[in-house]
Amino acid sequence: MTATHSDSEAHETALGVPPPGIAVEDQAIGEAARAQLFDMYWSDRDVLPGKTSAQRRAILEHTSYRDFLKRYWNADEDVLKFLQTRTHDLWAVGIDAVPASETMNLPGLKAQRAALKDDEEDEPYIYHFPDGNASIARMLVRRLIPGIAPGDSMEDIVLARFDYGQLDLADRPVRIRLSATAVDVRNVGDGVEVAYVKGGKVRRVAGSDCVLACYHAMIPYIAPETSAEQRAALHDSVRAPLVYVNVAVRNWHPWHRLGVAYIDNPGGTYAAHLDFPVSLDGYRFSADPSQPICIHLLHTPTAPNQGLNMRQQYRAGRASLYTMSFGDFESEVRDELARMLGVAGFDFDRDAAAITVNRWPHGYAYSPTPLFDDPVQQALIETRARRRLGRIAIANSDSGWNAFTNVAIDQAHRAVAELTG
Repeated sequence: MTATHSDSEAHETALGVPPPGIAVEDQAIGEAARAQLFDMYWSDRDVLPGKTSAQRRAILEHTSYRDFLKRYWNADEDVLKFLQTRTHDLWAVGIDAVPASETMNLPGLKAQRAALKDDEEDEPYIYHFPDGNASIARMLVRRLIPGIAPGDSMEDIVLARFDYGQLDLADRPVRIRLSATAVDVRNVGDGVEVAYVKGGKVRRVAGSDCVLACYHAMIPYIAPETSAEQRAALHDSVRAPLVYVNVAVRNWHPWHRLGVAYIDNPGGTYAAHLDFPVSLDGYRFSADPSQPICIHLLHTPTAPNQGLNMRQQYRAGRASLYTMSFGDFESEVRDELARMLGVAGFDFDRDAAAITVNRWPHGYAYSPTPLFDDPVQQALIETRARRRLGRIAIANSDSGWNAFTNVAIDQAHRAVAELTG
């Protein structure tokens, strides 16, 4: 296993991790690979001399990052293995299935960034709530159902206690029904009827309109009015499988001793990092190594370097997830954290207080790339997939073909606008 500093500007800025080039000489790869990797990080060498901007973009968009390094840098195999998982956190696949145009901050592309004037530094990835997107949903519910929770700001939402008994009251204009799985959605007369299962019983509810916001590939199974053409378009959205593991530990002394906040693990299963230092109102991040903290681990099951495209790798990864039990995940976590942190005194049985495994066989929405998707054909597929079905409008991040919160919000706005005219 090779544990490294992250190349993410986010972690460098927010967590104090030094740029990876500083530690290249310490990596467990061959001497020639270390020299080449250092050159890729720091040199201004242009491997596409004489190419116009349009030509450069075409190459970057239609060449995987792995192939770009092999073809234009003659990359050492150790370098390719070292960088293989650097795209997992965003794309849920390795560098063999992500176009070089989407990896512009990774080694070997410094000259291309300069030539394409694409060298602006992004804001560090610290603009989020301690509980991720959950706070956004909680703020929406608090606005829709007044009195369900105290407070009125983004600062006080984190610790606000919700009265779940107010979610589904008959006298409220907004009712939210949890643990209710929709199984049939169809136009009936001048409105829409939805059948759902709750507590083992099938129930029905009717309304004048419906926004169906779910995984696209499920829509053909619950909306029988979907045409064959639309069904095919909806099935084109193949979600990315991924696993988030959280380990609550009693302190983070081992990380402090090692001087790291993020550990990449290209030869193993999990990448690991400490909780982001975000404080809001009464919630304070862990600022002292003797305090408890959460370790976040990411696993993205892939089938790399087999000639498979992104959709095929997602399907293969999903199949592998279905074969794993909680015990399998825990065993891997124990083993890899021991190998990452054991030298600094970490002992899982003594230091770990709890572990949770969030396994999402259908995780991120599919994001098309020119590496595998024709832009003109893809535009037609997207239009067909989100086509309204009578009084049923289709939303969710899938209908925007991108797994970001703002995309889901934009698609919800569009769907409502379609129904209200």
